[in-house]
Amino acid sequence: MTHYYDENSKLTGKKYVVTEVIDGIPLTLVSSDNVFSKNRIDKGTKILLENLVIPQEGKVLDLGCGIGVIGIYIALKNPAIKVVMSDVNPVAIKLAKYNCTLNKVGDRTLVVKTNLLDSFNENEFDAIISNPPLAKGSEFIIKMVNDAKNRLKTNALLEIVVKKGENVVEDTLKKYNYSVNKKIRKQGYTVFIALKN
Repeated sequence: MTHYYDENSKLTGKKYVVTEVIDGIPLTLVSSDNVFSKNRIDKGTKILLENLVIPQEGKVLDLGCGIGVIGIYIALKNPAIKVVMSDVNPVAIKLAKYNCTLNKVGDRTLVVKTNLLDSFNENEFDAIISNPPLAKGSEFIIKMVNDAKNRLKTNALLEIVVKKGENVVEDTLKKYNYSVNKKIRKQGYTVFIALKN
């Protein structure tokens, strides 16, 4: 059985059109079976977007982009930002690329298939933003936070939302010398906005 966070997922089943306005930004997204939150924007992502700190300029990574919700939102909210979106799931990659074109942000977004942060350079990003797949467990979160440290520029932000494992995330951020600037709890989710020192 494949999961939405599996690199062997295939584009099968029903297609969905998801429309939503978040903080004044209209999003229209095509989705399908075999991706996370296939027929809606999940609550955790909405809460993350409502609390997001978007840099004025530079390059941002939407890590585990799924169909592209976070990356497209950022590209629409601040056209000065270059947005890179990555996922391991080929279905998500195909849909994210399509959705970038649909939302007219294809000229300032790049969608790539990669496992976590393996394909990126050190000190490349001004922010890394993610609603990570919690089904992969705390070891995944720990690796993500650690790997992000090397890919972020100094004084760059790591912004993540979790529904469970809040203590693991906070302890891991501290262990890897991030400063937690904001910790927002809402409707069972926790958003961390952490600064790389």
